[in-house]
Amino acid sequence: MPRSFSDLDTYFEIVRSETSISNDGLRMREPKALRCSECGAQLPLTHERSPGIEELPHEPGCSQRYVTSRYWIRQFQQD
Repeated sequence: MPRSFSDLDTYFEIVRSETSISNDGLRMREPKALRCSECGAQLPLTHERSPGIEELPHEPGCSQRYVTSRYWIRQFQQD
C-alpha cells in the first residue's frame, strides 16, 4: 500500500508568505506553498484548483517521492 502524506512518518510543511500583500498578492503569514521537508520540493497553494501533493517535484532520492493522498489512492487504485 502506498504511503499517505498524513502518515506519521511523512513530513510536509505549509510555507507562509513573509511579505506584504503588495509584494506577492498574499497577506503576511497567509499559506503560500506546500513543501517537502526532506528535499525542499514545493508547489504553490492557490485559490484555483492546483496540483496536489502527488505532483511535488521531489529529488530522485527523496524517500517521500511516491507519497500520495488517500483520496488519490482510492481514485486511481485498480481493483
